[in-house]
Amino acid sequence: MHRESTTLSAYVLVLGKNGPKLPESKADSAKGGTSNSHLNAQKATTAKLAEMLSRVLGGPVADRTGLTGFYDVELTWTPDDAKNAEPGPSIFTAIQEELGLKLETSKFTADVLVVDRANKIPTEN
Repeated sequence: MHRESTTLSAYVLVLGKNGPKLPESKADSAKGGTSNSHLNAQKATTAKLAEMLSRVLGGPVADRTGLTGFYDVELTWTPDDAKNAEPGPSIFTAIQEELGLKLETSKFTADVLVVDRANKIPTEN
């Protein structure tokens, strides 16, 4: 294995033009979850929100909001591949309208781990 620098495409979570609409958390502890059309988080930072969004979007999301508080977030959207669903906002529109944040595309340089070779050692059953 070795490390090398590479250019990756990613999303960057930034403040929307009218500012954030994130309610400060009243929860005692952090918790949350995601599905293909819903995200729920309590006592979450925007860094945690970016991490959750990266799982939903299937790629890296970097937090560049500059926000440092803890927030309760409820976000609902209509997935792109939804069949027989009522039309609703895309995840990008929902983030802007419901949270006052915005996802932008960006390229950045990151160090990645490259596997040069893998050996399979036989084991007995």
